[in-house]
Amino acid sequence: MNKDFKKPVLFISSLLILLIFLTSQSFSQQTGFAMGYNGTLLKTTNSGVNWTSQSIGSNQTLWSQFFVSAQTGWIVGGLSNDSSIIFKTTNGGSNWFKQPVNVKHWLTSVCFINSQSGWAAGASGTILKTTNGGTNWLVLTTEQSSLLIESIWFADENTGWITGWSGNILKTTNGGNNWFTQETGTSANIYTSKFFSKYLGYAAGGNGIILMTQNGGAEWRKIPTGVTGELFSLVFTDSLTAYASGDGGLILKTSNGGLNWSQQSSGTNVRLESINFVNSQTGWIVGGFGGDVILKTSNAGVNWIPQTSGSTHELYSVFFFPYPTGIENPAGDIPKDFRLSQNYPNPFNPVTKIKFDIPNKSAMSLKVFDVLGREISTLINETLPAGSYEKIWDASAFPSGIYFCKIEVTESILHTLKYSKVIRMLLTK
Repeated sequence: MNKDFKKPVLFISSLLILLIFLTSQSFSQQTGFAMGYNGTLLKTTNSGVNWTSQSIGSNQTLWSQFFVSAQTGWIVGGLSNDSSIIFKTTNGGSNWFKQPVNVKHWLTSVCFINSQSGWAAGASGTILKTTNGGTNWLVLTTEQSSLLIESIWFADENTGWITGWSGNILKTTNGGNNWFTQETGTSANIYTSKFFSKYLGYAAGGNGIILMTQNGGAEWRKIPTGVTGELFSLVFTDSLTAYASGDGGLILKTSNGGLNWSQQSSGTNVRLESINFVNSQTGWIVGGFGGDVILKTSNAGVNWIPQTSGSTHELYSVFFFPYPTGIENPAGDIPKDFRLSQNYPNPFNPVTKIKFDIPNKSAMSLKVFDVLGREISTLINETLPAGSYEKIWDASAFPSGIYFCKIEVTESILHTLKYSKVIRMLLTK
């Protein structure tokens, strides 16, 4: 093959790779699921403009769902204390198959940290764990056998929390084998919790209560919200911004790390059971009473627009992939050069945002060092595609002082250094 022939072949190959990448990104952010009472399961492939009904062969209530990719996800549910169900899809919801469960209590919440490791929880203190994608579910035990667990959330393979009625929050540091109670200072039901990291998290529940922790739940602080309705769902879009939804059409938002929460207009007074965002601007809420409600925002909650599904049943869960994480690629543009920007805010307490640019696919690391040059935190150590990124550093576990963030980018085959830079950060508590 001559060189002149190779050039168009290489160009076409590169174009096909780019088209596949862009198509997968578009698919994931436009495809979502909503589910609820009487086995109701809805799917959209165009960001909610249209919703189609699917069947999983069950009329049990579907309470919760979680996806680790645009293709792979799980549903949990049940209707009473003699039924529990788990379904899994590996093809974006085209087919769902039932997984074996050795408990009879209904399941209210599910969480996965990767395609293999996940947990589900529900009535009568039920907690299940899988390490093989749900092929087998192991029953874990707690001392709270009468607790109705409303939510389960894991930050990594060891660290997780469950929340439930009567102010209960329990934490595990060994993957769910043991659980210990955390002091919340409230007797209100806790319906949900979400953590941005192992340290920064919120919990929400009855009487408009929102609790905040910056140390993994060792201390929970009650944050005034100015509302009294029940709050059922939480979601982070970054370390400073989060949303909560609840009874009577309640939508709350914080933009300053949970210190203040302001109410947004939903245009409805029904229960808003579940909220999900795919980036800083775009999110959905579902709920209803005697029928479904689906709302969408494309401007960070300034406006919430109703969507039509055709369902007549209440919806309890909505999920679009990707779920917000600590690494964000907000612009989607391809930068021209490598760059590490100064963190913001700086000084900070206890979280700060670090921005960096990668003009081509690269193996890179982002690490934090103390003033003695000791590595104290690895924020990123992986190969990333070209893009402009943001990474949050949660320094709740570290004392006030000067810290340094270093980026190193290496050539993926020969491992030669392509770019390196250090920035100075000041933590003040």
